[in-house]
Amino acid sequence: MNTRITHQPIAAMAVVALMTAGCGAQLRTVNTGPTQTLRVSIPYPELVEDAWRVSLTTGAARVRVTPGEEGILMGRIDYNFEPILPVLTTGSRSVDLRQGNYVGTTPVNLQNEWTLSLGKRVPINLVVREGAADSDWDLGGVPLRDVDWAVGAADTEIRFSGPNPQAMERLKFTSGAARARLRGLANANIGEAKISAGAGELTLAFDGKLTRNAQITLDGGASSLTIESAGTPIRVIVDGGLTSVRTEGWTRSGDTYDSPGRANASGPTVTIRATLGVSSLRLR
Repeated sequence: MNTRITHQPIAAMAVVALMTAGCGAQLRTVNTGPTQTLRVSIPYPELVEDAWRVSLTTGAARVRVTPGEEGILMGRIDYNFEPILPVLTTGSRSVDLRQGNYVGTTPVNLQNEWTLSLGKRVPINLVVREGAADSDWDLGGVPLRDVDWAVGAADTEIRFSGPNPQAMERLKFTSGAARARLRGLANANIGEAKISAGAGELTLAFDGKLTRNAQITLDGGASSLTIESAGTPIRVIVDGGLTSVRTEGWTRSGDTYDSPGRANASGPTVTIRATLGVSSLRLR
């Protein structure tokens, strides 16, 4: 089912073309209309047979996502520009919510606020594509089996504030010119992860409770990277060109760095193999 919802007529958007004197350049002013709301309500199925695929694609939006109890995906999107009206598509054990495909001048006073919750009762394979977003995600307690996340020029924070009750088989996270923070990673219940950073800033914080070994591949270009152990035993093996590594309390043996307590750890540990370019790496 492909659903495109409008709730009330929106005021006509004026596009004003001005000719700049002497050069013939054309300037465009795009106007917005009154605020409208798209309600999102995907209830739990009667029977939980398998994981659901939830795909969220945002553009220049302010995104706030929290754990929820009422359904697989619930919440609202408030917007004031008709071309970005989100499209909601549902299928058999799948939900796809994506911003309207608008290409053009972004209105100065654009309103595009996503306030959503992800359900805690059904295993989820989560796919996220973020554009120039300002986003805050709390995924604590959401049973995530697989995560595929790509971030453009965004400022995003992703937190696992509580344990993931589902073993996460794979985490793939790719960021471009973004400022991204992933926190509570010990709670994420990760088996394997592949994390790539472009020319932005990326923080990986492993606070929480680690319940199994995690193997992570970290690729960095011209990025600024920070790894915070937060008491979790971590080993980082660095392979890369002009990488600057700064440590706070970590021990070094060649290209291998151990967090405080890693050498004597008797429980699960995290191993990160970092292939870095012209990057800076800070270990805390």
